[in-house]
Amino acid sequence: MQRSDVVQTALPPKDTAYAASLAAGLQASGLRAGERGLALLSSSGDIDALLAACRMLNADVMLLPATAGPDEISQASAALFPKFVVADVKDGPVKTAMTLEDLNAAMPLPDKMQASGETTAQVLFPSNLLDEVAAVFPCPQSMLLSSAKAIAARLGITAADHLAVMAEAVHPVSVLMHLAAGETGAAISRCSGRVPKRGEIAGMPASATVLIVPDVEGLMALIRGRVAYAPCLSGLRQMVVQAPGRMIPRAQKAFPGVQMLNSWSIAETAGLASLCDPADPVDTAIRTHGRPLPGVEVMIVDPRTGLDNLLFERGEIWLRTRPRFQGYIGAKRGIGHIHRRDGFLRTGLMGMLDQEGRVIL
Repeated sequence: MQRSDVVQTALPPKDTAYAASLAAGLQASGLRAGERGLALLSSSGDIDALLAACRMLNADVMLLPATAGPDEISQASAALFPKFVVADVKDGPVKTAMTLEDLNAAMPLPDKMQASGETTAQVLFPSNLLDEVAAVFPCPQSMLLSSAKAIAARLGITAADHLAVMAEAVHPVSVLMHLAAGETGAAISRCSGRVPKRGEIAGMPASATVLIVPDVEGLMALIRGRVAYAPCLSGLRQMVVQAPGRMIPRAQKAFPGVQMLNSWSIAETAGLASLCDPADPVDTAIRTHGRPLPGVEVMIVDPRTGLDNLLFERGEIWLRTRPRFQGYIGAKRGIGHIHRRDGFLRTGLMGMLDQEGRVIL
């Protein structure tokens, strides 16, 4: 089993006054600690501010795409019974939705409420882990903040960097990287989806130094359009991807001089479970998906016996996070066997660990 120490952090929001004003608006609407809300926001900045406000109130919020349809919203509402709904516009599928402008109209909270400190607030993500199973999994904001600091430390991100993310605003990796930017003071840009439009890439500043591509489709689009994309990404130092090892040489050839860092993302571990280290040998990204991030435990298990496997022995990957992943909200059936009482999540994926504790899928 590979264990890592938890990285503790108290991440202040970029605009504490604005977040406090949103928190005041939520409190005025009747929201109390431990209650839940639903967010349909398209802007990562708006999501950052709402998460900070919910941290202040120790309230939970579920993130759905701003384009979510009535069925998706109804399903989420049935599982959560949300106390509030925040959306980009009032005339969407939820007629009772508030906008951030509505919440911001309230007076800021007292000073004592403006520090994030310790929080029990959670971010709720939708999951379709098994066929015909609709569930919601809660991710403590403290775990997101801890993972964000760990990623920033591993990649060496500083205030001089500019991060670029190819994912929707509600994608767990996108949320995580925006928190990492807030932790370090780095600038950040985001494409609207996992496969970028040429105009969006062209609009990204050439100062972007770290590009995060959490989906294979996005990486393939970059490789195929390398002639058009390369000038817009000329300042890149690192590209964090999640891809089969055979794709890494193609990406290295398409973007020479850019360090390729493979990763493995799973939403139940706050976005990223493992990530290559820039100090690792060059071929590490081809052979592995890097070491587990702090707060993530990886165990390779023989699915027939439930016993630990040795290094380089293939088995089922089990994960445990700290704080522990608590299971799913609103799971209809069939999900209990993957979430064990000891806190390990049976991912159903096969892999192994190398001699340095790196994950090999």
